[in-house]
Amino acid sequence: MATIYWFSGTGNSYHAARSIGDRIGDTRLVRITDTLRNSGERLSDDVVGFVFPVYAGGMPVLAAELLQEAPIEADYLFCVATHAGRYGNALRQFERLAADSGQRPDALFDILMPANTRLSAEPREPGPKASAKLEQAESALESVAAGIRDRVTLLEGRSGGLYGLLARLVHPLFSKGIRKADNAFGVTDDCTSCGICAKVCPTSDITIGVSGRPVWHNRCEGCNACISFCPEHAIYKGRKPEKRYGYRHPEVTAGYLIRNE
Repeated sequence: MATIYWFSGTGNSYHAARSIGDRIGDTRLVRITDTLRNSGERLSDDVVGFVFPVYAGGMPVLAAELLQEAPIEADYLFCVATHAGRYGNALRQFERLAADSGQRPDALFDILMPANTRLSAEPREPGPKASAKLEQAESALESVAAGIRDRVTLLEGRSGGLYGLLARLVHPLFSKGIRKADNAFGVTDDCTSCGICAKVCPTSDITIGVSGRPVWHNRCEGCNACISFCPEHAIYKGRKPEKRYGYRHPEVTAGYLIRNE
């Protein structure tokens, strides 16, 4: 039996976790949320994996906090970092935090996927470069799953090179300020008060106020799920209130990311 703990804002990492789970079989997928972090649950199974995107060269803050607070017990422990070009210090950060929790990882993988932070004023289909990355990712996911099935050891050469060293300096600054990143968010009159933004948020950062509009509470992860999965594209970032379209993995809908605790 395997359990994969995943964090995803726009669907790339969820797709990776689901694909790996389907390929290795007998796998439970568990979304990393603030509720899981605070549950005190032991992260235990024959195989335990973590799948998350790289933010500012490191792990999402919530995923790192879970490792710091929850003990791990597994016969085989792995992580997969999805990224748009470089994984920085994310894999070594995972290795250190897992070791501190009492379980040294067996394998550290990375998957190249399309960039997911850019917003646009018009809807966009994945371009040729993004489509090529999605195709390459499927082949890479098959290789990762095969490695997990065979319980390979992969720890060498995972430092991220010069970018990994730079990330060790940049990521702490990112982590310190990311909670208040939602101060830049707003909502247009296209909002229908559907509440999907609150449901896909992994940290319960969003509530629906008395006006029916989303309200942010400075618990942001910077994942952009609220923007990318708003059905009316009513959530924007910045000073100009306008429709904003974010990247979404073409095979992942909001339903897969909705909190289920």
